[in-house]
Amino acid sequence: MWKPVTCSITNTTGTRDIYLVFTGGTGELFELLNFRFSQYSTPYFYSLATGYSSGSGVTKKTNCSEGGKKVSNIDPGDWIAFNSIAMDNAFLVTTRVASSTSGNTIEIRTDSNTGTLIGTITVQNTGGTTSWVNHPTGISATTGTHDLYFVFNGTGSNMFDLNWITLEY
Repeated sequence: MWKPVTCSITNTTGTRDIYLVFTGGTGELFELLNFRFSQYSTPYFYSLATGYSSGSGVTKKTNCSEGGKKVSNIDPGDWIAFNSIAMDNAFLVTTRVASSTSGNTIEIRTDSNTGTLIGTITVQNTGGTTSWVNHPTGISATTGTHDLYFVFNGTGSNMFDLNWITLEY
């Protein structure tokens, strides 16, 4: 299960080296998906869109104009899922999308591609498939740990490309 963990850093000024030291056992303690520094205290889940646990119909490509990978060849009915996401207090999902069309949607659902709908993002024309824009949306209050599905709907083929996803708590 992926779960956000936060801590505060205090009494620092200027430029510093920061070391992450992991203790508490032997062997493989856990997996670290990512970390960030923020002036805000809101914890979050972040994943490259290509880090999904399962999916249907989409393609992972390595030629993202922002560097790295992207999810591409997204057609109506395709989906990606992230397993075991802690949802307590989650209130906002943001996707980073590039699109040359408007009006297609990303449904955010729990536990299956036809599960409970907790949010919908309407994808706007960003100026093309190399022009990336953040698309945030509020989501319904959901408790517990769930598989989180992003279901793509609209018209045509190759509706848009997806770079990353965040979930804020």
